[in-house]
Amino acid sequence: MPLNTGQILNNRYRIVKKLGEGGFGAVYRAWDTTFNLPCALKENIETSPEAQRQFEREARLLRVLRHPNLPSVSDYFIVPGQGQYLVMDFVEGKDLQVILEENGTPLPEGQALAWAAQICDALDYLHSQNPPIIHRDIKPANIKITPQGQAMLVDFGIAKVYDPNAKTTLGARAVTPGYSPAEQYGQGTTDARSDIYALGATLYAALTGQQPTESVQRTVGITMPLPRALNPALSDAVEGIILKAMEMLPALRYQTAREFRAALGKQQAVTPAAPLAAPLPAPPAAPARPPSQPTLPPISQPPSRVGSSPVAARPTDYTPPPQSVSPVYTLPVVAAPAAPRKKWLPWAIFGSIVIVLLAGGGLLAGGGALLARKSTAAPTATFTPVPALARPSPTQTASPTRTATASATQTATIVPTFTFTPTTASTDTPTMPPTASPTATATATRTLRPPTQKPPTQPPPTQPPQEPPTDEPPTPANP
Repeated sequence: MPLNTGQILNNRYRIVKKLGEGGFGAVYRAWDTTFNLPCALKENIETSPEAQRQFEREARLLRVLRHPNLPSVSDYFIVPGQGQYLVMDFVEGKDLQVILEENGTPLPEGQALAWAAQICDALDYLHSQNPPIIHRDIKPANIKITPQGQAMLVDFGIAKVYDPNAKTTLGARAVTPGYSPAEQYGQGTTDARSDIYALGATLYAALTGQQPTESVQRTVGITMPLPRALNPALSDAVEGIILKAMEMLPALRYQTAREFRAALGKQQAVTPAAPLAAPLPAPPAAPARPPSQPTLPPISQPPSRVGSSPVAARPTDYTPPPQSVSPVYTLPVVAAPAAPRKKWLPWAIFGSIVIVLLAGGGLLAGGGALLARKSTAAPTATFTPVPALARPSPTQTASPTRTATASATQTATIVPTFTFTPTTASTDTPTMPPTASPTATATATRTLRPPTQKPPTQPPPTQPPQEPPTDEPPTPANP
């Protein structure tokens, strides 16, 4: 049942106008009376219990998606007996199908690659969900270009969750001639590579201006014209990218959206985006630039590619309109190479530390030896002088003693002993000279140590002179 302008659904959304219609429902522009914002209302007229359960399941998944190239799903509800409704952000701009019809010519190669790369980013995000979400209806009419030149993948009406254990995926099943792969017809199994085929077919239409041959016709031998046969200005590399994405067998296509995006990005580096012949409507002009900021001169556009017919250069007096479509892809900024690391520096520091430690150890060793030498007592000698021998009495014994002690590496003790025993005879008997019985005892102890300073040599003690014997009798003592 079609909705009328001004009709309010769910006590919140007022219908403004119908935007499009398909086999499963229609898309309306509506007004959110709660937040006073425009929104898009996607209607699904399938009312079976199974369809309703599937709708609720997928709506909950879509509601948490957030990506710059996807509209956000803000709400969903079911009107019993009428249909299911998905509320999304309303995206301003024109869809790619309208742009191709208005221009009447293929898009510039660089611009088409930039928009296709953005849709690849959105697909990579959808396919990386758990479980993966397959869009299943990629075509020029479902790619909207904003006034800022951003490509948005819209219309999730037949998006479905991929179940690798089932014969088919869950959700609604629909095809678009020329853009749906062969496995999407009948009971075939679709997956992320089905979206890659549809995006390749969309890029084919954008760069040739013609709709691709339907996939089921290609299976029976109908040949699809090559892209360069329809647009000789295309490069060989871009034609190869399109044909690989549109391979009939899924195993021969790009296996992931990320791989497809990498191939587009490599070609974008050599094919800059060019402005459209008829720019998209622009939003209100921004405030004029202050006079203090100088206006940069226009930059000349390089040729679109190497080895093919060059694209005419931009005239020098060309002034782009405010907020015109600008290429989304930006060449990466090449950072300045980092200064080479000084690999010798750690080794130099380590070597310096080792040298300092060795030098410190040597100084400590030398200082220790010096202290040891200073602490070693110098050899000392102790002498005990004996007074000069007087005339010995008959019983007197002279025992001069000499003691030498060296507290060095050698120790010697010499004790000379002299004993005198005079004999007293009668008054007339002369006295015989005393008999000297020198006895010397030497004890030496030698310890094998490094040589040290020798003690000073002391002269041997001088023996006192002896008086010669006389014949005179001893003088008697006074009484």
